[in-house]
Amino acid sequence: MLNSLDTENVGPIARLSVGFSKRLNVLTGDNGLGKTFFLDTVWYAMTRKWPAEINQNLFSGLIGRPQNPTFESSIRFALTTESGNVVKYTASFDREEQGWIGQVGRPYNAGLVIYALADGSFCVWDPARNYWKKGASADIQERRPAFVFSSREIWYGQKDGDKSICNGLLADILKWQNQKGMELEILEKLLESMSPPDFKLRLSAPTRLSVDDVRDIPTVSMPYGDVPVLHASAGIRRILALAYCLAWAYSEHRKASELRGVTTTSQVTFLMDEVEAHLHPRWQKKVLNSILGAIENMYGSGAEVQVIASTHSPLVMTALEDVFDSSRDKWFDLDSIEGGVIEFSERPFVKKGASDSWLTSEAFDLESSRSPESEALLKEMNNALREDSGCSPEYVRELYVKLSARLSPLDDDLFVIRRICKKKGFIE
Repeated sequence: MLNSLDTENVGPIARLSVGFSKRLNVLTGDNGLGKTFFLDTVWYAMTRKWPAEINQNLFSGLIGRPQNPTFESSIRFALTTESGNVVKYTASFDREEQGWIGQVGRPYNAGLVIYALADGSFCVWDPARNYWKKGASADIQERRPAFVFSSREIWYGQKDGDKSICNGLLADILKWQNQKGMELEILEKLLESMSPPDFKLRLSAPTRLSVDDVRDIPTVSMPYGDVPVLHASAGIRRILALAYCLAWAYSEHRKASELRGVTTTSQVTFLMDEVEAHLHPRWQKKVLNSILGAIENMYGSGAEVQVIASTHSPLVMTALEDVFDSSRDKWFDLDSIEGGVIEFSERPFVKKGASDSWLTSEAFDLESSRSPESEALLKEMNNALREDSGCSPEYVRELYVKLSARLSPLDDDLFVIRRICKKKGFIE
């Protein structure tokens, strides 16, 4: 479980210092300010590898670089290990070697770490399979540093020579349906928990796509009928892939722990970039709450589950009002301030009551939830109605006509403007 992260001269943020909460950490901010890079850095801190170092098929998760290559760069973090010890680590960027260097040896065991990237890629660090230890007197080979799958590999599988690292969603779901074992039960519970509010996601009987393709393809049951998962919408495919990855990581961890004769982990850290990606607003309102609850239920009441997620959605923030607990949750926000400096700050989570209020809050920094033209007209009208504006009645009437055509007759602002204009004699 990650306790703190401090970076200097790394990526878009010149200097960063953050202390994490034990359960939920949610991150907001405009595009290009470093939310994704922040999550990549969290993954590095917990595994000591950048995602694209392990799998070069990824288009994201690249090695972090200094903001200014002539200055020193560092990544410092503290985490609580599986055994309950708090450990600290510092890595610095070696300009000559063009890589990060620190203490020699394996990463600390902070439990299971899962990272869902925005492009559909997934990363898993499993203490039962990736926590390698090279024996001093035995010829024990180092294990794979982590499991990193591109969006295609999550569906179709990944091989390393003759070894199958992951069968992929298409093959594993068919196998799990035939076996009717633990994996299928977990997957079905995850899908039910993370379903949209208007229907439950359920797997149905496999089918074939055409006479020219002999593969059996899993299907998902929709209100209008069964749909092959390859033909499902982008939103359903993302949730299906997420549920599969969570079930796969859980199952493989249990099997590896049993083979090695070690106990299963009691700590899980889950990272997710843009939790609302591809989802309808109704689904956005429940997705993060559902993911948090589903992971907690899967690992049981004795496990410690830490979630670090980014969002661009005011609906996600509105829904968090139902579950946010300031004693174990935190909200962080990224802003671009004067001089192009990016500021990372923890903000108090104060309920706004509605998504419109979240849109105009520090999370998203919009002046209003209206269209750009309506917003500009309202600004112009507010300036024109000032006592010292010097605007003619004809000009105000012209603005009022434009606003009336743009806004709903029941709009609250238009109602106030109409009343002021009548009082001042600009309109009848």
